[in-house]
Amino acid sequence: WFDHRVGAWLGARLERNPGKGRWLSREQLASFEASYRRWGGWLLLFNRFFPGVRGFLFLAAGASRIPLSRALLLGGLSAALWNGLLLSAGALVAENLEELVGLVDRYMRTAGLLGGLALLVAVARALWLRRRKSP
Repeated sequence: WFDHRVGAWLGARLERNPGKGRWLSREQLASFEASYRRWGGWLLLFNRFFPGVRGFLFLAAGASRIPLSRALLLGGLSAALWNGLLLSAGALVAENLEELVGLVDRYMRTAGLLGGLALLVAVARALWLRRRKSP
């Protein structure tokens, strides 16, 4: 709830004062909002599976004016899916706690690596586009 409300406040502020030394132009902000309104539901539904960026997904939902009730519903479903998978994994390997810990550890490392790689690609793309636009 808090992240969504902060995102709504930030989104309104960016819309009032776009482009004044900000990272996003008016067009980029509109494009982000349109993309997030289109795909944000899926991101919120699976947010528990993206360690390190969960909070940002709710900020973006608020900034993109996705209704709070929808964001909370999808976030709740995501938590239920995540916990269901953890409980299922625990039931499957109940006799070997070390195996479960290793499984979760491998998942967290892989998800963190993929998330870091995605962030690196996004930053590189943004720098490349900025360089291409400057004379």
